[in-house]
Amino acid sequence: MLGALSRQRNLLVGVCGLPAQVLVKTQPAAIVALRWPAATPGASYSSVFQQRMGLHSTASLAVNRTSNAKNRETQMEATTKVARAATPKDTRVDPSLPGVTLTTWEKVKAYAKFYFEGFKQLRENMRTVKAIRARVDAGGRSVSREEFQIQVRHSRDMVRLVPFALTVLVFEEMSPLILLAVPSLCPSTCVTYGQAIGVAKKHDKTKLRLHGEAVKRIEDRGVPLKTFNSSKKLATLGAQRADTGLFALKDLGREDLQLINRFMGATGVIATPIFSVDRLRGRLLKHLEYLRQDDLLLAEDELLESLPLIELHSACQERGIPSAGREIEDLRKALATWAALSAGCKSPDDMLPIVWSRLVLFNKNVVVS
Repeated sequence: MLGALSRQRNLLVGVCGLPAQVLVKTQPAAIVALRWPAATPGASYSSVFQQRMGLHSTASLAVNRTSNAKNRETQMEATTKVARAATPKDTRVDPSLPGVTLTTWEKVKAYAKFYFEGFKQLRENMRTVKAIRARVDAGGRSVSREEFQIQVRHSRDMVRLVPFALTVLVFEEMSPLILLAVPSLCPSTCVTYGQAIGVAKKHDKTKLRLHGEAVKRIEDRGVPLKTFNSSKKLATLGAQRADTGLFALKDLGREDLQLINRFMGATGVIATPIFSVDRLRGRLLKHLEYLRQDDLLLAEDELLESLPLIELHSACQERGIPSAGREIEDLRKALATWAALSAGCKSPDDMLPIVWSRLVLFNKNVVVS
């Protein structure tokens, strides 16, 4: 009889899928106490089988309930993450970064992967922007600096998609070479560090030429150049708005607006000479408002010392700070100086003395005291 029950027990193990010992060790606390019941003397095989199958059904029901609860928790966590609009992390390897050593074939594959994943990142940014807007409209937490930058760059990327698509359609096999040579045609997610530095070098050459024009213009207006060396002297320039016509947006002439817009990168080479005065003034106003908001978020998120390399170069270029060929610590110091000076600015007009200081000093920094 006992031998027959033992064989029946082995049969149940095969039917139920898991032995009692495994169930005890691996299942939740609700069924840890599960054990095979002792066989009742004189009991039939069918009654033992039904009894033990009933226990396994109870255990399976408890496991299913626990699994469903975990699934609901996972779904809630996923919903929460979407509601928070967590920004997508770019985990690509940029083959043009300093210190990256690759063979020619490895570079070809790395660039192909970088551009392919760049388009995937662009689509991910689109979803992120929608989620950020939905969260803010619903009264959620405010936008971080990273989210703010994604929104700004995504808007520009959507505009760049048109010339990018035309380039690919017209030049076909030659389009990769053209896009490497003209990164301004590419969305920001497809621009490498090497391309960004190449663009920065060209912009810095333009800044150096405009720096000479700015110095001459400042001297012609009777403003001493040493006024731009320190923050205390810089603070006095606000009172000279009406006298010089340099420190109020409404007083800036066409030549002044063209000079500042080109130096700060608010307008391009083609647009600057053909835009009207009102259009130039509007572009500069929009750029200064953007910088003021970005400065606040940089300080709020305490990112001045932790910005990634390509982000650091981009932030400096947007503020008229030459970045190509300079040490990282110098760039961080220059950006921190700008942020310290703009912290007390309440309007775009308040930022104009800081902008002129960049035009006059070029790659030097204002002494903050």
